[in-house]
Amino acid sequence: MTEKLDTLLQQTLQKFLDGIQTTADFATAQVPDVINQLLTWYFIHYLLNSIFAVILFSLQIYVSHYWVIKIEPKINNTYKWMGTTLLVGVGGSFLLLGEILLFNLQWLKIWLAPKLWLIEYSAALIK
Repeated sequence: MTEKLDTLLQQTLQKFLDGIQTTADFATAQVPDVINQLLTWYFIHYLLNSIFAVILFSLQIYVSHYWVIKIEPKINNTYKWMGTTLLVGVGGSFLLLGEILLFNLQWLKIWLAPKLWLIEYSAALIK
């Protein structure tokens, strides 16, 4: 009876260890693919943010140029519209500040030095 129980326990333990080994092999095989997907995802994410910031910056320059060159000279009462011009300038400045905060070069770091970015990403996860 004891021998049967020992054999059954040994078989169960062996199946358990084989399952752990299979899981570890599977995880080890999937790590490069997961890292590749992580790099691709964050690269595209940061690149789209940067493109959006450049578009916003270009839009702000276009609107300011259009306002100062095309609209303001046609207005007869200059003092009445100075406030609006000031508002466009201040609004543009705040928009520019938002663009600077939004615009980052993380995508460039992922492209040029992916191992460095992975180390920094891992350090941020640990914190």
